[in-house]
Amino acid sequence: MARGPGLSVAIAEKTFPSGSVPLFSGLRLDIAPGSTVAVLGPSGVGKSTLLRLVAGIDTDFSGRIVVDGRDAALAPAPGFVFQDPRLLPWLTVGGNLRLADPALGVEATDRLLASVGLAGRQDDFPHRLSGGMQRRAALARALAANPRLLLLDEPFVSLDPALVREMHQLLLGLLDTGGPTALIVSHAAEDAARLADRAVLLAGRPARVVADIPLERPRRSRSEAEIAVYRLELEALAAKTG
Repeated sequence: MARGPGLSVAIAEKTFPSGSVPLFSGLRLDIAPGSTVAVLGPSGVGKSTLLRLVAGIDTDFSGRIVVDGRDAALAPAPGFVFQDPRLLPWLTVGGNLRLADPALGVEATDRLLASVGLAGRQDDFPHRLSGGMQRRAALARALAANPRLLLLDEPFVSLDPALVREMHQLLLGLLDTGGPTALIVSHAAEDAARLADRAVLLAGRPARVVADIPLERPRRSRSEAEIAVYRLELEALAAKTG
């Protein structure tokens, strides 16, 4: 699989009709091909909006966002993982994946589902899957849409700690083997400490980058103690700048 694209974000201004203060003003963010960047910040700071801008879904801003040399709105749609699975209940799991990629055949669907631990489940309807399985299916759908660029919007919110750890391990494997570019927004420093190569903290209104921290120890090599150090460092920065 080809390594993921580079991203260049230059938002001169992003406002909403109901707001007098811009959400973003002069925001710059460059993301290297094949890297995983976690964007952290409090609720309302604009993390989810940033993902929609990068995805080309929201084009109502001044500035330019470039994905692999193309304007975001003209680039291939990313694989998007939302806060909830959003599986269409009247389609099978396989049908949900083929909605993202109509050219996906039965064998390719099986392989994709196997990669997220759902081998043999493509003919099941979403209601037959546990909550954790639905999250896995949503991740498979994102990979079907675009395995090179993944945008994840609070993908572990509302999950119990054991399931969060399970999803961390699953995503780690996919990031390491597939080499996508991934942008993860989260309120949890733990997500960044376990998954990211780099953590970007947003704060304020207009939102600004208040910290940009490289997490240099390779993800797979991080001990629990090192993960705890990263987490505490990020939480301290968030508390100081929030």
